[in-house]
Amino acid sequence: MRKILGAIFLSAALIFVGNSSSEAYVKPVVNVQGGQAQVVNCEEWITLRGEPSVEGESLAQIPLGAYVIRYQNVPGTDFCVVKYNGILGYALTYYLRSTGVES
Repeated sequence: MRKILGAIFLSAALIFVGNSSSEAYVKPVVNVQGGQAQVVNCEEWITLRGEPSVEGESLAQIPLGAYVIRYQNVPGTDFCVVKYNGILGYALTYYLRSTGVES
């Protein structure tokens, strides 16, 4: 039930804004509950981005094996909202494996 309510709250809390290419993207909001995930399927690290796009600003590098808080997938993309070392951004879902632990 907590997962469902968290997902509903996150869905309601996400704000859509336009970027420079006039495409909509989801701006993450910090006060929502998520689940823990681990970085996998990469050689060294993945990029935490400021937008759900491989062209989005790089906010941080997340090393292989590191844990993040995973919130919600961004509809229409291969990205999800994550938090790493206090930084909220976007990561490709392919590189994340859920640990089944709620945060």
